[in-house]
Amino acid sequence: MRKSLVGILVMGALVSGGLYADITITNNSFETPNLNGGYIYYAGGNGPNSTLTINGWTYANANTVNDGGAGIASAGSGFGPATPIPNGSNVLFLQNVSSASQEISGFQSGDTYTLSFYASERAASTTPQMLTVTIGGTTLFTTIQPPSTSSYALETASFKATDSSELLTFQGTVLGGDTTVFVDDVKITPEPGYFGLLIAGLLGLTLAIVKRHNVRTARE
Repeated sequence: MRKSLVGILVMGALVSGGLYADITITNNSFETPNLNGGYIYYAGGNGPNSTLTINGWTYANANTVNDGGAGIASAGSGFGPATPIPNGSNVLFLQNVSSASQEISGFQSGDTYTLSFYASERAASTTPQMLTVTIGGTTLFTTIQPPSTSSYALETASFKATDSSELLTFQGTVLGGDTTVFVDDVKITPEPGYFGLLIAGLLGLTLAIVKRHNVRTARE
């Protein structure tokens, strides 16, 4: 009987670890490649309307008037991201009207998850940048204005998955000179409530088996 209970609990741990682990985001803190004090535009920089998919993310630049775009920058680079950087040495930058997006899989449709990330305004921005964040068909943030000091704000929001795969997009929305926001350490985790439900279900199953075993033993 003890072996059976142990087996159930082990199975439960495996199930919870598999179904309710953090969702995998490729290059979630933009550490690839190692820039060693530099920065790189993946979209824009010197021209409008360009896109590039690299290292898990699709970078897009929709600027038609001013230069700008999307890419990654490291501590000590000309972009001057606030330090210390929350995770690693690189951050995403979104300059003027540009974006970075990634198709993310592993969701359980109907389950609730939490998106978290850190954001900061570039100190040299001539106009405050606004950040919009969407996942699938859900808008999680509209026109966030990150702090313009030498620090990062932790942003979090809950959403319900509607499919096994969802498109996550970070979008800069302000066109005007040098207007830039930094993003780092993007994570998606299942809501803690689901762990409680899973544990409660396992306990209920265990108690039912114990009760059945006791009844059978008493009859014998």
